[in-house]
Amino acid sequence: MTIENTSDTDVVAEPSFAQLGIAPALCTHLAALGIETPTPVQAATIVPLLQGRDVLAQAQTGTGKTAAYGLPMLQRFEPADSRIQGLVVVPTRELALQVCKALSSYRGEAPNTQVLALYGGDSFSKQLHALSKHPQVVVATPGRLIDHLERGSVRLDGVRMAVLDEADEMLNMGFLDDVEKILEAVPASRQLALLSATMPSEIAGLVDQYLRDPVRIRIDATVKAAPTVSQRYTIALPELRAEAVARLLDVEPFEAALIFARTKATCDELTEALQRHGVACEALHGDLAQTARETVVRRLRDGRLRVVVATDVAARGLDVPVLDLVVTIELPGELGTYVHRIGRTGRAGRTGTSILVLGPRDERKLRALERYIGQPIKFQPVPSPEEVAHAKQGRFVERIRALAAEADTAPWKAVIDRCVEGDVAVADIAAALARLAAPRGVVPVLPEKPLAVEPKPLRDAPPPAVERQQAEERRPTRTKPGPGPGSAPGPGQGPRPFEPPPGQVVMSLGVGRRNNVTPAQIVAALTHCLNVPNRALGRIELYDNFSTIEVPEEIARRMPLALRGVDICGRFLNPRPAQRNADEAPRRGPDRRPR
Repeated sequence: MTIENTSDTDVVAEPSFAQLGIAPALCTHLAALGIETPTPVQAATIVPLLQGRDVLAQAQTGTGKTAAYGLPMLQRFEPADSRIQGLVVVPTRELALQVCKALSSYRGEAPNTQVLALYGGDSFSKQLHALSKHPQVVVATPGRLIDHLERGSVRLDGVRMAVLDEADEMLNMGFLDDVEKILEAVPASRQLALLSATMPSEIAGLVDQYLRDPVRIRIDATVKAAPTVSQRYTIALPELRAEAVARLLDVEPFEAALIFARTKATCDELTEALQRHGVACEALHGDLAQTARETVVRRLRDGRLRVVVATDVAARGLDVPVLDLVVTIELPGELGTYVHRIGRTGRAGRTGTSILVLGPRDERKLRALERYIGQPIKFQPVPSPEEVAHAKQGRFVERIRALAAEADTAPWKAVIDRCVEGDVAVADIAAALARLAAPRGVVPVLPEKPLAVEPKPLRDAPPPAVERQQAEERRPTRTKPGPGPGSAPGPGQGPRPFEPPPGQVVMSLGVGRRNNVTPAQIVAALTHCLNVPNRALGRIELYDNFSTIEVPEEIARRMPLALRGVDICGRFLNPRPAQRNADEAPRRGPDRRPR
């Protein structure tokens, strides 16, 4: 049996929790929490779970999956049975705590009373004491649950319903063997629900082996991004991405922001770069000690920290009510992961913002993402220094006005009166005080090089044969050496007289034939770093120790800065205007940079 949600063009009456079969006591607690209308995944999942059916559900983060399986689990308890009757297995500590808190709130109880969270990093003695009070539901990470099973401190023979939440992430983290051990430890008569944001092929094996005639529930692929999340994207050169993010954080109004990086190394590098740009932020990833992760999350929740740079695994289960900005660095490998990321904000009717930071050559991936989520993503340029300064000035002015309206300023007026005694204008005094008190960046400082790249209309890539022909046209013709302007230089021969077309400049690059460079490598490097199409580059000629290329004057002016530190075949490009005779041709020795 398969249940799919209707398309967003259909109008379907939403049932109430009571109509779905939820007990009045649970409905009362839900109403007290402000939860009155079931989400689509809840409406599709609750009924078959109450009927005792196994369920396989696919839905993104923030759609209410916890209540979808949690309410039927809580309702089917036998109060007289002191054994563990409900088991929820989740990939991370953060998600375990979130699920424990949610399930406890549905019963109107404090966490870790009847619903207990077991996770790594917490003391065994504390968990053993909590287990001695006979909780009816355990929410656990796979590794810690296996530890308790091997110690004999947890028995699962009374489990009536087991849930694998975020099953895709558990498989990605290598927990397949642990999950199978756990499922073997629960009774064969148990009910099983498997929930996931994505459905990779690896999950099929678990489904076939452990689920019995499951009801399959899938949220329509065209209803992916919550309408409460405003989605935008910007384009920045890779080496200037951190400064671009810092400027976005300066102009965006937000209470708490989560910045996603693909790897732990990128997470640390971006955190350090943002801190150098004056952004108070911390990293959150799996290599951090448990206490350090707990500290970062606690500071984010209580408002002492506004920006966290995190990996996807560390952010699973991170529930911050005030989170209203998500920044994604690079597109993740799985498009569903992007939807998972932005599901961190815009929850429970609140509004949120998602900004995707792309490189100059990522626009085709962006179009694929737009098709995947079924809606366009609006372009937003990287804020200029003037825009950043204007935003900071606005916040600074608001602070001054608020302080002037609320605080007792009489003692400070006497200080101003003393300043005015020297015939200094009040406006000049105020400007001097503002200079003393203003945070960095209120007055704009122009950057050394541009951060943003305007999006250009996409064009289809040429067929391979055409691309090879274009490369051949850029390669110099191999004819007999001669002084004529159309001949190509031979080995050891100086450059021909330069006669570029009007508006073009011949630039010299510090890599040549002896470095085994090809015109295709030069074209690839220049189009990426300069963000120009192939057609913007003119004729390329290779010499022994250097090469030349014809480019428009505007591109020639940008090359020294944009290609700083760029190397091909172990040689820095070092672009400069080409010399006009053989005696002035560059003569460089071998590159002695350490490998």
